[in-house]
Amino acid sequence: MKDKFKVKEDSTYEYFIAPITIDDVMVIDSYISTYKLKRMINSKLEIISQFKNLYGIHIENIIICGDVNIVTHHRLKTVIESKTFIHKLGEGINTIITAYKCFNTNSDYRIGITPIHSDSLSSWQCLLNKISNPKFTIVYKIEKNGKK
Repeated sequence: MKDKFKVKEDSTYEYFIAPITIDDVMVIDSYISTYKLKRMINSKLEIISQFKNLYGIHIENIIICGDVNIVTHHRLKTVIESKTFIHKLGEGINTIITAYKCFNTNSDYRIGITPIHSDSLSSWQCLLNKISNPKFTIVYKIEKNGKK
C-alpha cells in the first residue's frame, strides 16, 4: 500500500491506514466475498496469494475497508488507542478519564500535556485529517515477524 500511515503497534502487529479509491473498495470487497465463499484450502490459498500480489497484505489482516463514515465502534477499538487516567480535580476529588490518541502530535498523550480526544470517533476523525481526509480507506495489520 502506498501512502500508508502507521496508526499504532503492539507486541505482535503494526497497524496502518491508507487512502484508497472506490474502485479499490469494490475489488477488495470482491476478493473478501470470494475468499469467504471458498471451502477448499487450496482455493483460499490462491485468493490469499492473488490478493497479496495485488495489495501487498494478507486478506485476513484487513480491519476496516471502505467509506470512512461507516465504521463500527468495535472496529475503532481495534485501531484507536485509549488510556485510562485518574485525574485529580481537587483535594480528595478524583475522576477516571478515558483518553483517545490525538494524531496531530507525535508525543505520547497525557492529560494537560498533549492534546487528547474524549471518544474514539473524534480520534478517528483526527486520524483521517492527518492523512488528508480520504473518502475511502483501508486499515490493516502486519505481523512484526513478517509472516502475514
